[in-house]
Amino acid sequence: MNKNITGWHDHAYELESSISDSTCVITEEIGCNPASISGKHYSPTNGTIYLVRLNHSHSGNGTLPQHPKQDQAFAATCAEFVRKSSGCSHWILANETNLAIEGSVLPDRYAKVFNLCQQAIKAVQPNATVIVAGSGPWNTQTTYASNPAGDWIEYFKDVLNLTNPDGIAIHTYSDGHNPDSITTDAYMQPPFNHRRYGFRTYIDYMTAIPDRLRNLPVWITETNPNDAWIDSDKEWIRRAYAEIDRWNQLGKQQIRSLCLYRWIDHDKWSFKNKPFVKDALIEVAQRGYQWRELMETPNPQPETPTVEVETQPEAPDVEIGVSIKVLRDTNLRLTPGFVGKDEKDIITVLKPDDTAEVVSDARLVDGLNWLKVKVFSTNGSNTGWLADTAPNGLPLVAVVGSEFTIGERVEACTHLNVRGGPGRFYGVTRRLNPGDQLTLEDGPKFADGLIWWLTGIGWCAESVNGVALIGKPKTNIIDELASTYGIDAKVVKAIVKVESGGEDRTPYGLKIRFEPHVFLDQLSDSRQQELFHERFRIGKPQWQGDYHTACFDSIWTNFHDGGGLLEWKALNLARSINEEAAWLSCSYGAPQILGTNYKMLGYNSAHEMYVMFDKSIDEQIKAMFRYFEKCNLIEAIRSKDFVKLAASYNGDANKLTYSRLIESATR
Repeated sequence: MNKNITGWHDHAYELESSISDSTCVITEEIGCNPASISGKHYSPTNGTIYLVRLNHSHSGNGTLPQHPKQDQAFAATCAEFVRKSSGCSHWILANETNLAIEGSVLPDRYAKVFNLCQQAIKAVQPNATVIVAGSGPWNTQTTYASNPAGDWIEYFKDVLNLTNPDGIAIHTYSDGHNPDSITTDAYMQPPFNHRRYGFRTYIDYMTAIPDRLRNLPVWITETNPNDAWIDSDKEWIRRAYAEIDRWNQLGKQQIRSLCLYRWIDHDKWSFKNKPFVKDALIEVAQRGYQWRELMETPNPQPETPTVEVETQPEAPDVEIGVSIKVLRDTNLRLTPGFVGKDEKDIITVLKPDDTAEVVSDARLVDGLNWLKVKVFSTNGSNTGWLADTAPNGLPLVAVVGSEFTIGERVEACTHLNVRGGPGRFYGVTRRLNPGDQLTLEDGPKFADGLIWWLTGIGWCAESVNGVALIGKPKTNIIDELASTYGIDAKVVKAIVKVESGGEDRTPYGLKIRFEPHVFLDQLSDSRQQELFHERFRIGKPQWQGDYHTACFDSIWTNFHDGGGLLEWKALNLARSINEEAAWLSCSYGAPQILGTNYKMLGYNSAHEMYVMFDKSIDEQIKAMFRYFEKCNLIEAIRSKDFVKLAASYNGDANKLTYSRLIESATR
C-alpha cells in the first residue's frame, strides 16, 4: 500500500519516475452530457496513486452545474467517465465550492450533488473512493442562515455533516515564503480571530471533521506559498512535509499526502521549470515520511461532539487522586500503549460512566496519553492503564465535576492564557491579568488532562496542578471604583446595561457600534466622501441608526446587529476608505465609549483604545470612570440627574429617551 506522503498537482512523469509511492492530483472538465463523454486511460507508475478531480467546468461556469436541473445529468456524466476510464479509483467531486468563481454552492446543494454522484460512480466502480472537495480557506463569499459570516471551516463542517464520503480533501497555503510560517499559529483579525491564518489552517480543518468520519483518509490536495515558487522555497517544502509528518506521528487521523500546486505551466505557481522543487520533493521522499494505519477504540460511537486534536506530544497534567469517568467503551490495559500487543494485554473493556481514580503520573506511549487508574466499574475494581483519547481523536475519559457552570462570571486568578481551542496545542490568543473577568459560555471540556471553559474571548483552563486559574470574582470593579468616587454603583451598572446589555463581547470579538455619520464627518477628501456614499447610507434620524445600511456584496444591509458580525463588516468596509477615521467612528466595549474620546481618556489613538479595551473589561470600566471625571459627570451620578448624564453620554437629541432607560435600569 502507498504510504508516502509526498505528492503534487498534475501529471508529471519526471516526478513520478523519480519518487515512488507518491500521490498525484489530476483535474478533469467533464461537462454534463453523459452521451458525449469519453474516458481517460490513466497509467500511474512507480506506485503512484492518482486522485482525479471531476469538475463540471474549468472556465468560470461552475465546478458544479449552475442549475440544479442539470444535477442528475452531471451525476450520470461522472459515472460514464469513470466507467470508460482506467487506472484510477479515487475521485474528488468538484473544487472549492465556497468560492464565488466556482458558484458559491451552498452546503445542502453540494451534498445533494455529491450523494447523487457517489451513488452513480459506485454503481459502475464499487471499489471507488469518492472524496469530498476541499473548500477555499479564508474565503467568506458563501453565506447562509446558519453561517452569516461565510466561515470556510463551518462551511466545510456543514458539507461533511450532510454527506458520507469515502475520503476528504483539504487545501492549505501560507502567507509568503518564510519557512517559519509553516509552524506558526497565526490567528486572524475579528470576526475570525479563532481561525488560523497560514499553513496551519489545516489543523482547523482536521479538528472540524465530525467524529463519525474520523476514520477516513484525508489528502491535502493543494498547497503553496501565496505567490509563485522561488528558489528559497526548498526549505519551505522541507518544513511543510516535516509538519505533516509530525501531525501523523501523533497517532491521530492521518493525512495521506501533501500535494504541491502545481506542475503544468498553467498559472504562476507552475514549478515544471523550477528544478529546486523537484530536488526538494526527492529529498523529503528519501526521509521516509509515511502515514500509518490506526487501531484501538472498541465500538466507536457515531455522532459524538467533536474533540480538538493535539498538535504536540505533551502528557496531560492530571493530578494523582483526580476522579475521572469513562465516556465510551475503552480498553483497560496491563501496560501503557497498544501497538503490537495482543488481547492478553487487555484487562477488561470499561463501559460509559465507569469511574476511576488516577494513581500515577501520565505517560506518552504510541502517540497517546496513558493514565494509570484504579477503576470502579460494572465488572468490579481493577488497576491498569487507559488512554485519555483514542487514535482518531475521540475523548475516552473526562474529569469528574467542576465548581463552575455555564453563564457564570469568573475572574482570572493569575496571568491567564486564553487559547483558540480547548487544549494546550492551540495558540495563545491573549493573556489576561489577575482580576480580569470573564463569562463562561460553554464547557467544561476535557483535554490535556485539564478542564477547559469557553469564554467570550476564547478557551481557558480551570486549574493546573491543583492551582486555580479562574475563580469566583472577589470584587466587582464597578463596585470598587464607585466606592472610591463615592457614587452609587447601581447607576454605573445601569449605564452599562443600557449601552451594551452588560456584555463587552460578541462571538465575533469586542462589542462595537459603527456610526457612519461620525465617519462621514471625519472625511475631508472628496474621493473618500464619494466612496462613503457608494458604500454607506445614513438613516434618519442619524443618531438612532435604525436605517443605517452598508453595501456588502452588492446588497444593502442594515448593519446594526448588537455589535456582532455586521458591525465588524461595516467597520472593515470603512477602514478600506480611511483607516484612522474608521476607528474614530466606533463605540467600544461594555461602556460603548466613542473612539473620538481617545485623547481625553489618555490613549494615543482610537485604535490603541480599541486594543486596550479588547484586552480586558477592567480597562473598559476604568476608562468609563475617567470619562465621567473628565466630563464632570460624577456629581450628576451622585445626585442621579439622569437627564444631564444622558445628555453628555448619549447626546442632547437622545437625552430624554436614555435618561428614562438609565433610571429604569437602576431599579
